[in-house]
Amino acid sequence: MRQLVKKIGCTGPWIPEVDVDVPLCNEYEMLKNLLKDYINNLTCEPPCCNCIRPCHSLQFVPYIVKRQPMETTEPNHRFSQLYLFYNSRMVQVAEERLAYDWSLFLSDLGGSLGFLLGLSVLGIIGIVERLIDLLYGSLQPPERTIDHILTPRLSGFNSNKDSDENMDSICCRREEKIFSLHNMQTMKCKNKLSSQPHETKY
Repeated sequence: MRQLVKKIGCTGPWIPEVDVDVPLCNEYEMLKNLLKDYINNLTCEPPCCNCIRPCHSLQFVPYIVKRQPMETTEPNHRFSQLYLFYNSRMVQVAEERLAYDWSLFLSDLGGSLGFLLGLSVLGIIGIVERLIDLLYGSLQPPERTIDHILTPRLSGFNSNKDSDENMDSICCRREEKIFSLHNMQTMKCKNKLSSQPHETKY
């Protein structure tokens, strides 16, 4: 309608308001061109219409209550007289929405996976956690364990049996010296006791 009004340069009383400041058509030729283009616009096929579908539209459902012929003074002309009024003040609002959106798709997908594969949110989280652990473990260098540290020492002890025997002999010698010193001290104490005179009591 906006393009039609801009093309003719005027508007009609039956055309809805548009964002174009133009006057009403008051000339016969302009009104004739407006009616012609308006009818062509209403009866054109969808391929020739470049108008975008409106987001909001108003539709009125007419009902004919009474109809009768009308007498005219000119026999070759027909006239019509209409009385328009609202049958009721009830307004019916119809909204168009998507029947299948992304939320329904995700819910159906999750239900199908849970039913067929036995997966759930906790199961998926566990799988993701396991993959992260494997990836993180592959990037880290291998740690040295206790077996790696103790193996050369144990092999060294096994190869040096002579040194172990020497250590045992040294320990035995020390114990013998300590034992001999202890025996010598006990012998000295006994000699001292035997050398002292005994007192006789009467």
